[in-house]
Amino acid sequence: MASFSGIYPALVTPAHDDFSVDVEALRRMVAFHIESGVDGFWVAGATGEVTSLSGEERRVVTEAVIDASASRAKVIVHVASGNHRESLALAAHAEQCGADAIASIPPYFVPVREQEIIDHYRRLADGCGLPLFAYHLPMCTHVPITQAIVERLLAAEALQGIKFSDFNLADMWMMKNLGGDALSVLYGMDAMFLAGLVMGADGGVGGTYCYMPQVHIQIYQAYKRGNLAAAQNIQRRATTFIRELSCGLGPIVFVKQAMSLMGLDCGPPRPPLLPPSPEQCRLMERCWDDHREWLASLAVGATTIGAPEQAGSA
Repeated sequence: MASFSGIYPALVTPAHDDFSVDVEALRRMVAFHIESGVDGFWVAGATGEVTSLSGEERRVVTEAVIDASASRAKVIVHVASGNHRESLALAAHAEQCGADAIASIPPYFVPVREQEIIDHYRRLADGCGLPLFAYHLPMCTHVPITQAIVERLLAAEALQGIKFSDFNLADMWMMKNLGGDALSVLYGMDAMFLAGLVMGADGGVGGTYCYMPQVHIQIYQAYKRGNLAAAQNIQRRATTFIRELSCGLGPIVFVKQAMSLMGLDCGPPRPPLLPPSPEQCRLMERCWDDHREWLASLAVGATTIGAPEQAGSA
């Protein structure tokens, strides 16, 4: 069995009105998800607004999540940076704090060759004792993690996992076959999570898991029990809900707003992103109300997000 499996919310980074990290809200979010039954957390990724966080803020976020999870769920910390030395420093920090794994997108912005991508991951693996995930996100990085790269990294024993955020499930299946149980594959396309499981993923990482972890847990559990029909029914409804709730907003903005509907204000997105308009907020509230009965049937919203004074015991 793969070392990392199940449901991993890609955590947003809660913020105060001045855009500083809201650590107490982050701790409450972690406690909420652990009570909901998630298997782990994906920290400081795209949904966490990583490109807008300083290195010090990323360290604050990492420390808060690991401390609040208190070994009750696995923590995978995304450490990629345009400065490779900073990536190495973030990886060392994650290890010192007690993270379970690190992850990184490939180098991007400047053209990179296959060998340069290989070297990037090998240096991360050599500089840190934690399992390493390659993060395949070609729609944003425009630098794919290819089967050839995965094969070479596996041969060098420098790779233990992949977060695969793409629609090409045939590629994901081939990569999983290359590594078998030695390679943990987490699928990153929330609206078609079940398809990823069918094609061999060990679990999923997603931003929409932040506001409805129970839905994805039930898809995963139904599939694992062999009840494909039940898993399909939940996935179809979840996909419809995700698309309606987004109201045309980008994933970071709408997930943060959805968290407020769950009872946890995660604050504004960081510039250049804009918060939702009052009309978009109303549309999201209306959509939530339209699906409220279904959400309640899956226990979404039944778990209470702790008050600030409770966060310290998370």
